[in-house]
Amino acid sequence: MVALGRKTRVLADYGWLPDGRIFVSYELSEGSLSNGIVSVPAAMKSYLQGEFRLLIADGQSAGRLVVKDTQAWGLGPFFRRRGGEPGDLFQVVFDMRQRVASVSLPEDREGEDAE
Repeated sequence: MVALGRKTRVLADYGWLPDGRIFVSYELSEGSLSNGIVSVPAAMKSYLQGEFRLLIADGQSAGRLVVKDTQAWGLGPFFRRRGGEPGDLFQVVFDMRQRVASVSLPEDREGEDAE
């Protein structure tokens, strides 16, 4: 028997960083990769509403990320530029003061550590 309409769980972790920014980590799904939409943890939705300038880990602009209720969209340009495959982990870090969301895949973060 096949389960119809079964949602894939992609949220991996979330919380606050020591400097006050909020992070949300995801496991990339086929749906998120194709439509650029991810869920926002219900516990974080009151903090993460509105529009954010979307930056890639290297500082390049990737458009904007919009958060409404428990959904965020606008990651499509990032995935088209950087790629990714279902199962890859990626992270979005929200700077609430500057209204900036920085998104990175593990290889983006590894490159920063190599310096």
